[in-house]
Order: sequence, then structure tokens, then C-alpha cells
Amino acid sequence: MASVIWDPDARKPADADEVEREIEKAVPSCQVKVTRFGDEWQVRALAPPGFCGRGRSLDDRDVSKQVAEILVDAGYPART
Repeated sequence: MASVIWDPDARKPADADEVEREIEKAVPSCQVKVTRFGDEWQVRALAPPGFCGRGRSLDDRDVSKQVAEILVDAGYPART
């Protein structure tokens, strides 16, 4: 299951469980931190090492853009 940290936890959306399920579908087992800045969420997300294959760099594991798109589709402004 994707590991999602909402910062601050008190501001996470009411439908956070549904959003997290969508994240899991798109990028299984990723590590995500979503931080609230003003009116939008800033996303940092990494896929697990095996997701990208051998010899790939940390940048290849960066799935922040995909996760931000899921938040935007759910109606939450987000950036990477």
C-alpha cells in the first residue's frame, strides 16, 4: 500500500482515503509526503526501488508529478 503523509494531518481532505487509493492504483507502494502551502498541496513522492529497474537514479523514481495530477483531478490544487 502507498504510504501517504499529509502535513499537517489536520488539513488533509475528508476524502483522503479515496485519494490514497487512487495513488496506490497509479503508483503501487510509493512513499508520498503532501505538504500544505497556502491554497495548494506540495507533493514529494518516490516509487519503490524495484518499480524502476536496476541502474536507475533517484530521479527515475520520482513520481511526484503523477501524484500531483491525482490530487488535481480530485479537486485539490497541487504542485511538485
